[in-house]
Amino acid sequence: MARRPIDEKPRPEWLRRLTAPPRPDAPRSHRALRYIIDLGIVGARQLRRDRAPQMAAALAFRTLFGLIPVFVVGTILVKAFRGLDEFRERLTSIFAALGLDEIEITTADGLTGTLSDWLVDIIGQVETLNLAAVGWIGVVIIGYSAISLMVTIENSFNGICGAPAGRSWVWRIVLYWFVITLSPLAIIGTFYADGWVAGVINSAGPTGWLATVAETGWSFLITWILMFLIYKLVPNAHVAGRSLFVGAFVGAVLVEIGRRTMGVYLENAVSLRQLYGSLGFIPLAMFWIYLFWLVILFGLELAVTLHRLRGRRIEELTPTTPESRDIVEPAVVIDVAVAIAEAFDAGRRITIGRLAGATNLHETTVHEIINAMRDAGLVHPIDGEDDESAVAPTSPPDRLALPPLLELGFALTETPVGTAGGRSRLRSAQLAAVKSLTVSDLRVERATVEGDASD
Repeated sequence: MARRPIDEKPRPEWLRRLTAPPRPDAPRSHRALRYIIDLGIVGARQLRRDRAPQMAAALAFRTLFGLIPVFVVGTILVKAFRGLDEFRERLTSIFAALGLDEIEITTADGLTGTLSDWLVDIIGQVETLNLAAVGWIGVVIIGYSAISLMVTIENSFNGICGAPAGRSWVWRIVLYWFVITLSPLAIIGTFYADGWVAGVINSAGPTGWLATVAETGWSFLITWILMFLIYKLVPNAHVAGRSLFVGAFVGAVLVEIGRRTMGVYLENAVSLRQLYGSLGFIPLAMFWIYLFWLVILFGLELAVTLHRLRGRRIEELTPTTPESRDIVEPAVVIDVAVAIAEAFDAGRRITIGRLAGATNLHETTVHEIINAMRDAGLVHPIDGEDDESAVAPTSPPDRLALPPLLELGFALTETPVGTAGGRSRLRSAQLAAVKSLTVSDLRVERATVEGDASD
């Protein structure tokens, strides 16, 4: 029997019970809690495999790099439509909610003020900004800084979602510029809604802790909806709406916790401010922004994990890495074709996500296989569910021969039949073995085997 190391402390009884696999007769609440814990552990591990810490670091840098340009673009738009007085008032309320009005900094002029006042002062300087004096180079730099943040966000989200490719640059520029320019108007609209809800709460009569709970619940709801929209619109990949709602809920909870503790964190982290002087708040803010993006990526990772499960147990989920390649065996193309044929015979549409769940492959791999099958004329796209594209065979399963599918698998694994050596003989033997078989033959054989096993 393996001996426990002397320096290893025994786990507390409550922790041992919490992490132990639930018994078959365990209460439903215990099984649900264990499922949530396992899901969080799997999400955290997958987050590390997807290099989320590196993504969060890049996003933190891009956020600081593009923060002022985004303010510039948004402020110019608001100035053109409504003026800046109300916009500054709304931003001041946001900064106060984040606790930035309690953080003292020293400016380059040696003056002492709050971080909120410094940011609002930047908005005031933008009001007098003359774009003609900035020049075309300055305008290009401002635009690049603002759009590069959105590009980094999409690339990070695509990496987690396993998107086969990003959007074209034309669509990126149009979409990102649309988001950047409308963000200030969305902020103003949010605060109008906040004011209306606050009026409803006050007129309803709740006071004290009840009013605080109502206002906190409204703030959380706004964050939840915003997180859902970000997860839905930014990545160039489809994730089921229910999975996104769960991931957005977890992300919103963590973001609200971070938002309400940001001021306390920055105010009490005095050691770095003493070390860096007037620039001390920059590394402090960057670290908090890093944690902020890590939380957002974790919520998206949970959503993608739930999307990949699709009713399966967590133990059946195959971990993935950015450089993982599931097409190490050409026969996986046949597995995909069989899954498509089964859905076709049952009169169901099968999407990329469902194919990934049926074959236990990553969606990136399924995308690659489907694209190759479509180029070969073996499948064609059709309308799916929830705006996700689906596929169907171009011919009935009893006429879909296996040799073309196997040759397609050879091509995807970069091991063509003409390769010299023993591998070429093996590939030729495989083709000869399935020469007269179709996808329907495999389905009949599998049904027979499953029937014998059940007997």
